[in-house]
Amino acid sequence: MPKIVEYRQRFPLLLRLRDSPLKILHDPHLPYSVVQDWYSGIALDYFEEYLDALLSQWNKDSDKRRHDDLQLFDRILHFVDGVHLFYKRATIALEMEFPRGSALASSELKHRVKRGCINMIKERLSSIFYETRDKYLERALNCVEDLFKLTYHTHHHLTFSHLFVPGLKNDNASLERIAQKILDTDLPGLIDQFDLSNDILDALIEKEETVNDVDNSIPIETWLPDIGQITSVPESHLKVELKHFAQISRQLKDMDLLPDWIPIVQNRIAKRLSILQWTDDMPFSMVQIHLKWLHIIILPWLSYYTPPQSSEQSWYDFLRIKIRAEHILYEAMYNLRIDSIFDIIRDYPETKNVILDFRVLGSKCGLLDHLRDILIGELKERLLHQGASAINILQQYILCLQCLALIDPSCNIIPPVIELVENYTKTARNDIGPGVVEMIRNPGEYDLTPTDDLHIYVFQPWEVDRNEAPPSREDKPAQLRRLQRKMADMRAMLMSACYSLKDFIKYYTNELGKALLKIKNYDAENEFRMLEMLKRNFPPGSFTRCDIMLKDVEASRRLDKNIHENKDVDQRFHPTIMSHIYWPGGDEEDEDDDMDEDEPNLEDQIEQGLRLWPDLGRAIEDYENEYKKIKASRSLKFLPYKGLVTLELEFETDTITVDARQEEAIILSLFKTKEDRYTQKEIAEIVGMEKGLVTDCLEVWLKQGILQLSAKGYFYLTKV
Repeated sequence: MPKIVEYRQRFPLLLRLRDSPLKILHDPHLPYSVVQDWYSGIALDYFEEYLDALLSQWNKDSDKRRHDDLQLFDRILHFVDGVHLFYKRATIALEMEFPRGSALASSELKHRVKRGCINMIKERLSSIFYETRDKYLERALNCVEDLFKLTYHTHHHLTFSHLFVPGLKNDNASLERIAQKILDTDLPGLIDQFDLSNDILDALIEKEETVNDVDNSIPIETWLPDIGQITSVPESHLKVELKHFAQISRQLKDMDLLPDWIPIVQNRIAKRLSILQWTDDMPFSMVQIHLKWLHIIILPWLSYYTPPQSSEQSWYDFLRIKIRAEHILYEAMYNLRIDSIFDIIRDYPETKNVILDFRVLGSKCGLLDHLRDILIGELKERLLHQGASAINILQQYILCLQCLALIDPSCNIIPPVIELVENYTKTARNDIGPGVVEMIRNPGEYDLTPTDDLHIYVFQPWEVDRNEAPPSREDKPAQLRRLQRKMADMRAMLMSACYSLKDFIKYYTNELGKALLKIKNYDAENEFRMLEMLKRNFPPGSFTRCDIMLKDVEASRRLDKNIHENKDVDQRFHPTIMSHIYWPGGDEEDEDDDMDEDEPNLEDQIEQGLRLWPDLGRAIEDYENEYKKIKASRSLKFLPYKGLVTLELEFETDTITVDARQEEAIILSLFKTKEDRYTQKEIAEIVGMEKGLVTDCLEVWLKQGILQLSAKGYFYLTKV
């Protein structure tokens, strides 16, 4: 075998002649198997002899330098170089072009010898070799980062093309642009993104720019916090180290000893994510921040895993590795934050950048369904239970919908979440309707952004009235399209959480009635605008009772103005004249109207209390008399348990104006001086009200600091 190697190196043409060391193998009568067995035998014997010698020296050196990594790195370079030299010599003759049909021209023989050498190496290498090799690869990665920092501080310019393995395709500026370009964008569904063909990769490179942080707007201190920690190693030494790394990585790859890069990158990413805190209110996308680091530090190191034997093919191999590395980062970031998805959604919109990151992570990794399932589990455990208030449930539900719409604009993952929440709100709670009305009526308080005219969702009659059938059965694509339109209007999604839309209309009507009874000077303009905005979501005629109540207020305003032309009528008394059947409590057949069974009794109690307030009784009588002059055919029935009175409380130090219910005002009228002290029982007897009602009224004045309760159970004025 040494003679064959010598001839191959010095006289390659002689190996084809009949008097060459291989002349016996040119005999056409020899079977292929005999020729191949003979050659592979002498080649492996030759390789084994030198391998044993190199291993012996390596074992001695590694034992002496076990605790000195730098010296071990130097020795492993020499060891790998020597092993690779004799590995190549074992197959050196087979690299020649032999005549067709020659046993030595067989690719099977080449593979057999190479595989035999590789198996021999792997069987004899000790664990310290693998440990040193892995440390060396880590050292090379650190070297890439150190060289980048040193170059940045020297030239004050963000450039990194010089970090890549020499011989890669493309020039400096083009290489940096492509390294930061997100290639796997808008790919057809059936294409394996990790095994894209060369033609597809070329087409993706030429597509419209999708470069991460193309204008370098992310401060370098954000994605590389230790940029200020500069190595003391000279730049020239770092470049030599990378040159050695290029050599050993190529040799290790030849001998199938280059380890899988994926665990190394996974470990480095995990370490980085554990150190670099993910701040939910970060002004930049964390995906962009970590991709910046991956593209500038990790990708140059990975380029050495594709040594350019053929610059064309190694370039495409590098691009495939780049895509895979990006997905390793996506998966690591997703796994790090997915368990916090409920809290991240709860803190929206402060966490909008995090939600947008989940859009990238979930779609790139094909984990949108997993994200949905995790969120559903969190909703079941942390939100959908009796301990959560209706408002809390509805607020988190709307936040979930807003965030899921950002994460998955197609809305494919949203229906199961809607089904889960609506099933709970419609079957397990009876306070959702009032909660929805509260949020609809106070959008600013609950960050419920008004919907622009273009995206208002109009409920169809069959959605409002369950007894009406839809005009045609919707298939799944049609349902999804309707959901996408509806998701643009969060008010519509909120109203759909009620048991039915008819229930929502009833709850809203009752709340509107309460609000109209509390307004001053008949100013219902705000309520009118709010109702008109709400009507845009519903078919015509859905809010007839609301329209009538608003008309009643306007009619009352005009009538009140006419009545008060008589100056004998108390100018402080301004009642609202209701079409009673349309107001809350007026329709006895309406089970949902806000009129409890005790209200008739409440009316009697308040009428008894009004005897203590003779001025109010005279005002009512004067108003009724004047009304009969204008509306002779009609009569008024005063409802003292409706509406409010405005009280002006004069004290020695100041004057306080408060709005109160009739019964609350009656009770407060008992307290004229600080000497007026009453127990709850005494108050109930004087005003003729039940103790429960008296307690509620006293609680109002206690909270406002008007009354105090003594240790002996007497109520008295806080100040006079």
